[in-house]
Amino acid sequence: VQDTTKPTITPPADITQEATSSDSNTVSLGKADASDLVEIATVSNDAPSKFKLGETIVSWTATDSSGNIANVTQKVTIIDTSSPNISKPDNVVVEATSKTDTVVTLQPPIATDSVSKVTITNDAPKTFPLGDTLVTWTAKDEAGNRSNVTQTITIKDSTAPELAIPDNVITNATDLNTVISFGNANATDLTDSSPKITNDAPDAFPIGETKVTWTVVDSFGNMESKTQTITVQVCGKPESAYNVILGTDGDDILTGTSKADLIIGLAGDDIITGDKGDDCILSGDGDDIVYGNEGTDYVNAGSGNDIIKGGSGDDYLITGAGTDVVDGGDDYDTCIASNDNDILLSCEN
Repeated sequence: VQDTTKPTITPPADITQEATSSDSNTVSLGKADASDLVEIATVSNDAPSKFKLGETIVSWTATDSSGNIANVTQKVTIIDTSSPNISKPDNVVVEATSKTDTVVTLQPPIATDSVSKVTITNDAPKTFPLGDTLVTWTAKDEAGNRSNVTQTITIKDSTAPELAIPDNVITNATDLNTVISFGNANATDLTDSSPKITNDAPDAFPIGETKVTWTVVDSFGNMESKTQTITVQVCGKPESAYNVILGTDGDDILTGTSKADLIIGLAGDDIITGDKGDDCILSGDGDDIVYGNEGTDYVNAGSGNDIIKGGSGDDYLITGAGTDVVDGGDDYDTCIASNDNDILLSCEN
């Protein structure tokens, strides 16, 4: 009796499996069922030891004891649907270099995939404005699977504005407290086009040295301060160079000494006599009569309709507001009129 009938063979079910690598995936195929009228000798397949991505057709073969053969196939599909792994980068805080265009160099996060190469991209702008910007990083594998993480880029302004203040001022007093033009400060800032500038200067400056503090503050509260020195002298000298005689706001009669006197009349209609010595006389407000007398005297008339007589010595006589009459007197006198109505007599300069 001869056996020419093929065996019967049923393959294992088709398999779809998630990849763990691009070409070295281990797959458990299962077993084929084979039967024969006489006897099954062998059941074999041509499966590779490791499977690559995509479809692989595995052929199963059943051979009976008479050498009859039956073939069937099993489809093994290795797929990649797993997203790459991407690490979340640290948030970044950067000092501003401008209000809208700070350049930040970002370090890409680490991304891995067990199957294919990964491409990393982000949606960061070329430059960053002040405040927080959310950057999304995307890792994409060759199968198109994606993973996203975000990173916050903070542009802060903690830099103080740059402040340029006026030069120090040295000037002569015109009264006990003198109104002075001491200049203006300027400031620039990286992010604030109009930082606020203030100072603590008084309305009028006393005789001596006054420190004026200039302060600039930008919109983020960053500030810088610098100090300007205002020195108010009396007739080109410090107050300590004189014997000081101070009047009142009423009508005073003030008489100097043989020393160098500093006589300040303040308000009221005063009569001021310098006597001897190189005097500095600030007659102040009111209609005053001033006699420099002997010595090289400096007289500043202030406001009011004043009469100034220099006397002997090379005097320096300055009129103020109002209509003043100035008589330089003897020697070489310098007279400076503040308005055209002043009358200057015996003034050599």
